[in-house]
Amino acid sequence: MEKLNHDSSRFRFSLPTEDLVSGLSLIYAPGYVDLVIKRYPRGQASQHIHSLKPGGSLFVLAILGGYKWKQNEFNHIVMIAGGAGITLMAQLLKGIFSNPLEKIKVTLLFGINTDEDALFRSEFDEIAKTYPDRFSVGYTITHLGLDSVFLKGRVTKELIKDALSKASNVHEKVFVCGPSAMEASLLGERNVSQGILGELGFGKDQFYKC
Repeated sequence: MEKLNHDSSRFRFSLPTEDLVSGLSLIYAPGYVDLVIKRYPRGQASQHIHSLKPGGSLFVLAILGGYKWKQNEFNHIVMIAGGAGITLMAQLLKGIFSNPLEKIKVTLLFGINTDEDALFRSEFDEIAKTYPDRFSVGYTITHLGLDSVFLKGRVTKELIKDALSKASNVHEKVFVCGPSAMEASLLGERNVSQGILGELGFGKDQFYKC
């Protein structure tokens, strides 16, 4: 177990056998799977996992669906994440930049409450350093720390518009994963046209909600 901040940790679980398939479509070393879990005060599952000791076991039964990634399908994608929603984006980024044949450009916008909530910051900084022409990340913080280097506020229409200006939206897609309030603001509560992405000219086929 690796503690990431005050309420989130990364857990590594060995699979029962090394040749067992985890069901995840992106790259993982054989024999184990990593899960990043945020502890919620009233979350029974998250509390249980955080209470596990080395050698403890976890039985997981789930149907893993989701977006079917196609190599180089887009020139540029924008990822918009809030809070714990960053975990799915981190998995996708790992797959993209582990593939030497993938040439896509990625812009990540990450909205969080405090500086301490900037999960995976070191990993994202390393990707940006290795692929400066293909990856950029921006953070918006609701409650800035005294020495914060991040931008105060939330993910706004102006920030997204700036991110989208990096390439023609003809070959772009936006991935959204975060709290319900963020998703409603971006995608609209009942109609896409009522959300920020709709106002920017994006249709249903140009975004994906995780």
